[in-house]
Amino acid sequence: GHIGVLIGSASGQTKHKQKNHKCFFHLFTPFHHSVSLFFVLLWRISDVIFPDGLEIIGNNSFNGSAITEVSIPESVVTIGKAVFQCCTALKNVIFDGECKIEVISGEAFANCFMLENITIPKSVRNLDISCFYNSGLKNISFADNNNVSEIGNYAFAYTPLSSIDIPKSV
Repeated sequence: GHIGVLIGSASGQTKHKQKNHKCFFHLFTPFHHSVSLFFVLLWRISDVIFPDGLEIIGNNSFNGSAITEVSIPESVVTIGKAVFQCCTALKNVIFDGECKIEVISGEAFANCFMLENITIPKSVRNLDISCFYNSGLKNISFADNNNVSEIGNYAFAYTPLSSIDIPKSV
């Protein structure tokens, strides 16, 4: 199972963060395995800090939430399907350190209208079907020595991308 504990308040202040936010939650998973669908009900979340050692961000975990920025720890190996889908305020996605993610799952960032720029880490091999579908993506870059070998159907459909340099490895 997937277990998570939220420490925070809807008023926006927590003892774990100095900045003021509309709503802030610090996620702890006692077994450092995953964050899952449990969090989809928390649509008011605007900022998230994932714990060190987290390996999986489960399907639909933050689908439709008010997240504006997410920093994905290098320990994460799996981002589930539609994990940030319809996060219409999401502007920044940062993959920390030596990212281990191999697949950006289907619809992971679909309908993220404010997401204009992203850098795909070198560990990623597959951009799954519709992963950035109908997002605000204007610029996409691939890390040097990237391993992307497959780009799924509709990965960039209905985005404002005007051009993309497809890696030679595809």
